[in-house]
Amino acid sequence: MAHDDAVFRSVHSRGPMSQSITMPRPIGKVRSPWGVWWLSFITLGIYYMVWYVKLNREIARAAGPDVQVQSFGLWFSQCVPIACWISLAHTTERLNTAQHRNGTAPTASAGMAILGTFWFISQTRYLQRRANALWRFMEHQQDLALSIAGHSAAATLRTEQHHRNGLRPAEVPIEARGVGRE
Repeated sequence: MAHDDAVFRSVHSRGPMSQSITMPRPIGKVRSPWGVWWLSFITLGIYYMVWYVKLNREIARAAGPDVQVQSFGLWFSQCVPIACWISLAHTTERLNTAQHRNGTAPTASAGMAILGTFWFISQTRYLQRRANALWRFMEHQQDLALSIAGHSAAATLRTEQHHRNGLRPAEVPIEARGVGRE
């Protein structure tokens, strides 16, 4: 897996002084909580297993190098009734650690994730919403760092990405909109 310092895209601004800007690879993927839920339901849990492993790996990368996740353990735990609740509790703990280490307030509750298993596998929507908030916050922090460094082309690229993803201007961070730049 690539680390967050790996480069995934290079932006070239046009004009008299052309520059190349590299942006760090995103740590987590923003997914539709309802999309995860529907795909899990339609595939009879197969997508859920894949999503659960991916989500835990993304959270572990965001939490830092000392947080480790074993893929086999995640797969196995979701097949055993009581072990799945323990695993969900550990996932929310990792998510809270990642949120805290990245400067946001922890928002995931193990109790709510466990209760979601009794209500039409709603833990998928619950966990994905909280992970999405973390990924958006981290993306905002990257945009802010780039704008402070004076890389308006990268912020413009991020604004274009937001537009392609269907975010309305009010949902896009001000720094990513290019407001206040010359």
